[in-house]
Amino acid sequence: MDITFLARVHASQALEELSEILTEWSWWSEGADRPASSDDSDDPAGRCGWRSRRGERRCQCSVRQLGPWLRAREGRMRVLPEIVGRDEFAALIIRTDYSDEAAWQAVVAAFMQPWGENGEFEACVHVIDDPVWAEVAPDDVLAAVRRDEDLSVVFVADRVTMQSAHCALLACDVWDKEEDLDPMYSQELIDASPPREFRTAPAAVHDVHANLSIANVDFEEFAEGASADPDGVLRPCWTTAVSP
Repeated sequence: MDITFLARVHASQALEELSEILTEWSWWSEGADRPASSDDSDDPAGRCGWRSRRGERRCQCSVRQLGPWLRAREGRMRVLPEIVGRDEFAALIIRTDYSDEAAWQAVVAAFMQPWGENGEFEACVHVIDDPVWAEVAPDDVLAAVRRDEDLSVVFVADRVTMQSAHCALLACDVWDKEEDLDPMYSQELIDASPPREFRTAPAAVHDVHANLSIANVDFEEFAEGASADPDGVLRPCWTTAVSP
């Protein structure tokens, strides 16, 4: 069969489906009445039964999911700006929640504190505070920051961060290890699914970034440290050390 013909058929079906989705979304958003279905067995009141052009049974309950779904699709299609000017020694922190400015300022104050056992190191960070990153999902953040070949970890200040008593940032592993593994020889490692993220206190950001940058500690080790904490948050190692 002609491949070009098949491609046209699939394209036509995709356009038809998109047209249906947009129509459904329009009906839902405008609150318009929907045509009743001849079979309202699962909707005795007949409030949301209707048929699409293909005769498929659908209801308002499913239509109500279109709004969030379309907004999510819009977010995934957003083009994020390239991050430029970051010093390789600077931890990258991206703000994705803009619901509480006071909470954000508290987070900034926390990760800008000197760090180290005696506070001997100045904080070195590259902060992205731009509403274009608002509500961006971690996977999309990772897709954007992977352009930086010198970056091992990115810290996301999301809604959980702003609401956390510990101002806990989300640390995300930038290096996609599965891409570099050959399934023929490393299927067991691929199936193991090592942790790709964990929560960290702002004071531990610099230690995590520095150690991962020089491959002194594995991401999994930090993730295990966070999971061992009662609150699931990685703390600076110098605050948890026990004197002999």
